[in-house]
Amino acid sequence: MPARFSSACGVPLFAPGPLPPLDTHAAGFSVIAVLISLLWFRINGVPIFPLGLAGGLVLAYWSHDIDTKVGRESLFVVTAILCVLATIVGLLLR
Repeated sequence: MPARFSSACGVPLFAPGPLPPLDTHAAGFSVIAVLISLLWFRINGVPIFPLGLAGGLVLAYWSHDIDTKVGRESLFVVTAILCVLATIVGLLLR
């Protein structure tokens, strides 16, 4: 690491090294989004609206937004596909 010296007092100044990568917990957000996608809004036991899919996709997009802002690869596409599959499973489990 190249040393620089203060022009005022001669103390060596070191350039900061690269920051360690941030853990955004993208895999954890993906798991929670898929589990939320199992939920359906039901009236008298009849599934009406895939409420969990909407919530799961919002959570997946939120995680994608965080990952892109810190420069990490996003799991949005994989999470979205898994959310849709979980929604179908949630419908079949009624």
